[in-house]
Amino acid sequence: MLSSFHKLNSVEEQKIDYFIDDCIVIDLNEEIKKSVITLRKLYKLKLPDSIIAATSQYFDIPIISADKGLKKVEEINLLFYKE
Repeated sequence: MLSSFHKLNSVEEQKIDYFIDDCIVIDLNEEIKKSVITLRKLYKLKLPDSIIAATSQYFDIPIISADKGLKKVEEINLLFYKE
């Protein structure tokens, strides 16, 4: 969880809490779970990256990320962020 980072001060924790409260939580249905397994095996992704990619694929929504590991996943629409 984001707020578990040990160097956060109380103001930063509160900002994270407000951000999370504004987020929409999406449950992992069976189709997403199957896709998580497939993408993880195919691209050797970490579990969190597989969940993000599978959810993006299921809802046909782009991912904005600087995670280079997601660049190899052909099944998603990745908007790669570069600083």
